Amino acid sequence: MCVITEKPIWLPEMVDCSGDIDEVFAHLYEIFCRDFKQGPVRLNNLQVWYNRKIGEKGFEEGFWHLIEREEKSQRVRYFDPRRAERLPWLRPSIDYYLDTEVRFFEYREFNKIFAYVWLYNFDYLAVFIKREHNFGNVYFLISAHYIDGNRKRRQLLDKYREVSR
Repeated sequence: MCVITEKPIWLPEMVDCSGDIDEVFAHLYEIFCRDFKQGPVRLNNLQVWYNRKIGEKGFEEGFWHLIEREEKSQRVRYFDPRRAERLPWLRPSIDYYLDTEVRFFEYREFNKIFAYVWLYNFDYLAVFIKREHNFGNVYFLISAHYIDGNRKRRQLLDKYREVSR
């Protein structure tokens, strides 16, 4: 459950996602470019990569996974304002992954190592897969989103506690 605490000084304000959707997308993409395309991103001394494939909407797939949500029953993705408004939080959460407000941990499942950057008191989560390449390991950004359910929160807390023993 989200606990109301004072926002860390390094955590920016959320984005207003109301108004003209094309303007909202353009503003969100500016944030994405600033935070992920203009210089290297590192987490736990590893490079952070994202899906650079340009999709049918003209933006990188990695961008869409930060502002859209999948409706699994229909296998479609749709704009998620609660996810999108927190986009400015992603890069600072990565940069400050050792801060007391952030729970960073790796967890092995499905024969893969997942890394989680969890802004615990604000219910914001970034998910990465650790990948091995010929020059070393990288974290591949899968998604980042608002945690909007107690079940998901409990599952994350169980994983965190398991690896923190």
